[in-house]
Amino acid sequence: TWVYYVHNGVGDDTVQVPIISDSIDGKGNAYLQYFLTTRKLNDPPTSYWYQYYKIDSAGNVFIGNGTTYSRLQFKRNAQLGERWPTGYDVDTAFVYNIFQSSILGVSTTVRHIGHKVGTEGYGEAYADGFGIAFRVGSYAIVGELYLIAAKIDRTKYGDSTLMRIDVPNSQRIAALTQLFPNYPNPFNGRTIITYILAERGK
Repeated sequence: TWVYYVHNGVGDDTVQVPIISDSIDGKGNAYLQYFLTTRKLNDPPTSYWYQYYKIDSAGNVFIGNGTTYSRLQFKRNAQLGERWPTGYDVDTAFVYNIFQSSILGVSTTVRHIGHKVGTEGYGEAYADGFGIAFRVGSYAIVGELYLIAAKIDRTKYGDSTLMRIDVPNSQRIAALTQLFPNYPNPFNGRTIITYILAERGK
């Protein structure tokens, strides 16, 4: 189960993403299905959709419909500057930063993946051992999404009370502040600094 804090311009939600089924084939490919549920503070939960993933034996992540998996969302060992089509005609993914960071108290490797979708785009960070750590961008359906708790292989990360969606806003916000390494570093003329704040502001 993954728990995310989401801000999408309409309101702040807490989203819970539990895996509801999993299997492994003879080649070591894992097939996962999750069911996304979200809740605004003090509101009843709202259920959204099922999503299907295939994670091949190399750790590459594909999105599918439960039968076919043609969208390559993430390449596990992608190198800096590497690009690949995700399966949408207008969507290309590329790696623009690789760095070490602490995700929910665990030191791990993080890859910043950019997605160009037509004239817009969004970025997401994949953390080894966790999957998507955050996603932000201008693309209309994305908004801002930040990992704030998880339960993976029976180990809980972050605030375990966040496995319940109806938690006080102060507890959700406490886990959000984080500063990531700038890129490029050293830089000449400009650099990119990615950070997470407890709440929106200048």
